[in-house]
Amino acid sequence: MEVRVRTLQGCLFLLQAISYEDLKSVFLLLESFLLENLQASSAASHEYETMCWTVGFFFFDNASYSSENSRGLFINTVCENFVAYTATERLMNFLTAGIERLIVGSRIYVLTFSRIAVQLLENYFNVPQKFIYALRVFIACLYRGLEEGRARRLGTQSYDPRIHLMEQHATIFKILAEGAEQDAVRLMKVLPYLLIDSLNQSELINSILKELIHRYTDRPHPRSAAIFTIIHHVSCSIRCTVTLILCRVFLG
Repeated sequence: MEVRVRTLQGCLFLLQAISYEDLKSVFLLLESFLLENLQASSAASHEYETMCWTVGFFFFDNASYSSENSRGLFINTVCENFVAYTATERLMNFLTAGIERLIVGSRIYVLTFSRIAVQLLENYFNVPQKFIYALRVFIACLYRGLEEGRARRLGTQSYDPRIHLMEQHATIFKILAEGAEQDAVRLMKVLPYLLIDSLNQSELINSILKELIHRYTDRPHPRSAAIFTIIHHVSCSIRCTVTLILCRVFLG
């Protein structure tokens, strides 16, 4: 195992230092090795698992190093491990950081990983331990989409980050209202900025009123601080509008 770790360290150095043509034969061997060993790496030492995934993300992120088919297999392996109930916290940290790198580096990954993140968010109450990782990937996809424009083509399908976020409102606000206190606090720290950065004023008002107020009239209020945090960061005109409506709702 020690030999494998040192070999992977050497491969990582070569990938960053030498041209593709000089390493073509090595790349073929490395590609095959990574695809065969990534799944089993978690059963080995921490150092070996770290090196496998580090080299894997670096290698398959470069289109000139591997075939389209092998990159597809790698992405499938990443997704399978990301949603697996048995994935350790250590592995989830590796995968999340690697996925964020892929998303930032290329828009072609946004659709694939946004689906995975949404799947885990929707399944929050069954696998709450995945929440923070799914949220990180969801945010990375959202802002990568915003960077590309409101409705640019990503792969063969359109991705509008504004619509995508609005479609997840019910899931996000349910976690805010009914999820674990630690997760609600984490979500509240980023939610105002996600809404403000991606929605226009009328959509923002609707989000606050529909999801944060009227949705939970039969149970304790779901983190009222979230409402006022959002209001604090929006423009004066929308702040006055929302405040007036809130007064009517709470004061009758």
